[in-house]
Amino acid sequence: MATENPKCSRYDLRALEQWLAGQAAKGKRLTGEWLEFEDDRPAARQFYIEPAQDKGRPPQPLRDSRALSGWEFVCTMDEEAFLVWRSVGERARLPRMHEMPGR
Repeated sequence: MATENPKCSRYDLRALEQWLAGQAAKGKRLTGEWLEFEDDRPAARQFYIEPAQDKGRPPQPLRDSRALSGWEFVCTMDEEAFLVWRSVGERARLPRMHEMPGR
């Protein structure tokens, strides 16, 4: 495992999502720890970072509903203040209630 650091601000969530997608395209797979990667096959993945409702991991019902939309929970960041999700299929779509203009 290796730790990678993005060249963008940790508070620019859209830039972080794009950076994570770039890492996946290079064959780096984000593990269950923020900024820890393991070697994998290059993959076209999307990432979605959102504020956590409560600190910690998302509840199982949220994980289940996101799985139906093609997303899996990966890890938290910034002391569990944000949730990091990764697409698991080509047809992953963002949940409507969290969609932001311009995404």
